[in-house]
Amino acid sequence: MPNTVPASAEGLPNLNRRSALAKLGLGLAATISLGAASAMAAPTMHPDADLVRLGDKLDAAWREMACAVSEREVENEESEAEEAILKEICGLEAAIYKIPATSLAGIRVKAKLALSANLAPEDAYQLDRPIRDQDWTISCLTQFMADIERLAKEA
Repeated sequence: MPNTVPASAEGLPNLNRRSALAKLGLGLAATISLGAASAMAAPTMHPDADLVRLGDKLDAAWREMACAVSEREVENEESEAEEAILKEICGLEAAIYKIPATSLAGIRVKAKLALSANLAPEDAYQLDRPIRDQDWTISCLTQFMADIERLAKEA
């Protein structure tokens, strides 16, 4: 049988329909798996991540305030530490106020803002008390935040 392969085609891989489809299928599967891997690797950011972060900082600032108030040497006289913490709280409140909430987690931070705006430094200790032992306004806002948190978990 004579050699029917032209000299120019020698050394090339055997290309036929079956091998082309097999290679295309392998390439497609590899592309799909790489696409899925990159989609899984890319973290999705919570829509209210900035608000939640600011809300956590606000909580921490109020805990600091409760400690500072309890360490007062003279009753009803703010210390320099309390003034610095209050300045930080005011800055956090302003930042939270400016960012619109887009989820229940964000709404919860907005409720924290309402609570914070109604809280005097002397009342900071109440945040760690059970709701039934808090003043009425603080109790209402704390319950509101708890309701939002519950709804967010159910959603």
